[in-house]
Amino acid sequence: MDPILQVLLSWQFVFFGLAVATVMYVFRLVVEYLASLAKKDLTTSNLWNHLILPVTPIALGVVAAILLKTFPYPGFTPDAHGMVARGDRIIFGLVTGSMSTIMYRTIKALFYQKIVGFAQNFSGGNGTTVNVNVPTEQIPSSQLPSRGQV
Repeated sequence: MDPILQVLLSWQFVFFGLAVATVMYVFRLVVEYLASLAKKDLTTSNLWNHLILPVTPIALGVVAAILLKTFPYPGFTPDAHGMVARGDRIIFGLVTGSMSTIMYRTIKALFYQKIVGFAQNFSGGNGTTVNVNVPTEQIPSSQLPSRGQV
């Protein structure tokens, strides 16, 4: 298997990315709750939607990678003290933070499909058929990278 793909599919990468997504989820809930108390609507704010929300997971990934020195970073060779170099950790935090939202959505969709399948199997035993439409999130074409960036 390709070494880069092996790192991207490692449990450390997925765990770190989901941890970043979880911290980001709590951060977003708290900020949006406080904004609602102040009678502010962040859903229409360009600063919130187009700058703060996309950049914060990346910053969280970098900060966590700098602070977590003994995390088992995959694909990096530790030094004599068992530590991975700071630059390697920062790169890992950048990539993991930027991929954390995609990981969260993918795992959420996988769990949703499993639950729907279980519910269909469970309710299908009495002869009734349950049709459930699985919602999928569509990324607007304006947010997709151009062909030269992929």
